[in-house]
Amino acid sequence: MPNKVSFPQETKTYFANIIIAKAVKYIFEGTNGSKDEWREMVLEEVPIMKTWFYTTYKKDPVLYIYDLLKEYTEGNLHITSGSMDESSGVAPR
Repeated sequence: MPNKVSFPQETKTYFANIIIAKAVKYIFEGTNGSKDEWREMVLEEVPIMKTWFYTTYKKDPVLYIYDLLKEYTEGNLHITSGSMDESSGVAPR
């Protein structure tokens, strides 16, 4: 069985629809093997790059881009029930 699963366009569109304007928990693995959990807000899909999304953090209000579909399928990203306002202080559009 291959390690990489390809997702049809419909799945990518569905993922974008459920993740934009949501709070997520993102687990980073540090260089020493430790796992750090960050809460971030998904702001918008990056044009042309359909699995990449603009995100920001409450503790570090800078704009970042990540391949969130990849992180989600690898189990490193979890969509939480919180809204943008509750989690990051970033106002919805």
